[in-house]
Amino acid sequence: MIRFDDRVFGPQTFDLARQLGDVVIRRSDGLFAYQLAVSVDDLEMGVTQIVRGRDLLRSTAIQLWIRRWLCACGFGTLGERTSIRVREGESASWASPMEFAHLPLIDAADGIRMAKRLNSVDVEAMREHGIDSRAIIGYCAWLLGLIDVPQPASPAELLTLFSWNKVGFDASDRIVDVDTMTR
Repeated sequence: MIRFDDRVFGPQTFDLARQLGDVVIRRSDGLFAYQLAVSVDDLEMGVTQIVRGRDLLRSTAIQLWIRRWLCACGFGTLGERTSIRVREGESASWASPMEFAHLPLIDAADGIRMAKRLNSVDVEAMREHGIDSRAIIGYCAWLLGLIDVPQPASPAELLTLFSWNKVGFDASDRIVDVDTMTR
């Protein structure tokens, strides 16, 4: 069992064997799989806070499991850059300062999830259509529940309004209508 608290979706528990099955560590083409690579990178860089989409909640459980075993096997004692040190007689703190926040996904107006692989509208396309970056930032703040109506804003203007409680108040996926950004 892997358990962690998510700032938006609350306590999470995954039975890896039953819910997720085997995890590929090295692909058939010889490359290391994403789950291992990102776990090693997070350890190497000392990452303690992860914010990503809710579709990756299951990946968090897998990565925590991999992280635990990497530390248990002494990962971190081999390179100078590694931020986590495991000395003989010490136990690795494989999950301690990690914080997770998984955000609701954004669907297009037609209800289909927006994704790069689906060639969904992206920031570059919005800018090409004359949508100002402040309008995009304000719209995202509105989608996250930080402001009541979509209106242009800068990150600095929104910083004092940010709260995980606001973001987590409504964890349902969002529907975006690019046309409302310009109104």
